[in-house]
Amino acid sequence: MEPETANTPFFTVQTCEHHYCHACLQQYIQTCLDNKSMFPPKCCGKIISLASTEEKGRSLMQALDELNPSLSARLRARATELDVPPKDHLYCPNPRCSAFLGGSAVSQFHKCPSCSERVCVLCKERHLGTVRCPAQLSLEKEMMDIKFRDLAHQKSWKTCPGCGAVVERVIGCRHILCHCRSEFCYDCGFKWEECICR
Repeated sequence: MEPETANTPFFTVQTCEHHYCHACLQQYIQTCLDNKSMFPPKCCGKIISLASTEEKGRSLMQALDELNPSLSARLRARATELDVPPKDHLYCPNPRCSAFLGGSAVSQFHKCPSCSERVCVLCKERHLGTVRCPAQLSLEKEMMDIKFRDLAHQKSWKTCPGCGAVVERVIGCRHILCHCRSEFCYDCGFKWEECICR
């Protein structure tokens, strides 16, 4: 912080009323953005509010909007990044870009506004056009399995206790011989020798 003079424009931190000249304020914010361990900006150990919470002058964002709009935009973007849980962070997979794209719940594919790279939200890697990623294929298989199991339940189909195959009895007795050579009762689902229906 520079000593305040009558001609020095300054920013006043609302919580502790310390003053920063505009040059020092910009340098401090730049340092906080470059070093993630220093973010968010603090004064006297307290976080400097980005928005105005009181009627005590301008907020940090208002001051930066006037002084350095590009620095203000970077500060807003970093603050937005902190609002998203780390496990949901989505970054551009282009190593020359690596821009924060938001949370992973945006949509299945996301286009980076900085470099136009397409990103698969499921695997968080570069989207390869028509090729589906392993995460997407796994999710689709899981969804199909759930739908199939629901259908099997609705139709009262049984599962072989030996191999897990789903079996439908169209005609015949309750004694089922599966393709895996397991024998089970269609009515109770137990192995034939353990059947509780007899």
